[in-house]
Amino acid sequence: MPIIINQFQNLIQALPTRRQCFSIRRDNFQNIENQFPWVMTMNNLLFMNQDVIQISRNDLFFHNNIDKEKILKIIYWGYPRGMRGNHLINILNNIDQIVEEINRLYHITNLNANDYILFHQWSAGIAGLGSSTYTKLLYFCNISFNSIHSMILDERIITNFNNNVFFEFTNLSPITRNQFHNFYIEYLETLHDLALVMNTNEENIEQFLFIFGTNLK
Repeated sequence: MPIIINQFQNLIQALPTRRQCFSIRRDNFQNIENQFPWVMTMNNLLFMNQDVIQISRNDLFFHNNIDKEKILKIIYWGYPRGMRGNHLINILNNIDQIVEEINRLYHITNLNANDYILFHQWSAGIAGLGSSTYTKLLYFCNISFNSIHSMILDERIITNFNNNVFFEFTNLSPITRNQFHNFYIEYLETLHDLALVMNTNEENIEQFLFIFGTNLK
């Protein structure tokens, strides 16, 4: 039987979501330093002779400009051990186009569900820029659709929905990687409505789903 998420309201409200950080080892990204000189320059400043640094959600939001550095730092946070295969190399080969597109979205004040679908279709032209990655970019770059701040939606949370862990998200149980785009706006709306009821932020619920969604019974 699905769990009622409201019973965890106090925990969800108390989560230090924006202080969530991950440790990034420079060695995990040596291959892209060798191929992209600007990455080596950025890493020299970012790591400051340290082998490992920590990047938090706050750090990414404090980086105001939507530029190549912010995009790469978001990827470091989301994939601290590196991305699979050649995904990151493919993304960096198209980094200028990604920065341009995210900036374009940022400067539109009334993006709607159709704008999201157009962005999803655009992202398909860049190998490696899957839904789990691009929702991180949308979230940290403050992109909204239907006046709702974009939230991260990765495979771990999708598995949570497929398994009907929480009653409030049973509407999202059919979601799959291939049909992701048909449910993303509904995901944002469900989070938004639930956040209002629970007197919290959408991102706190998203983090709770990521941390606890596959570890509760």
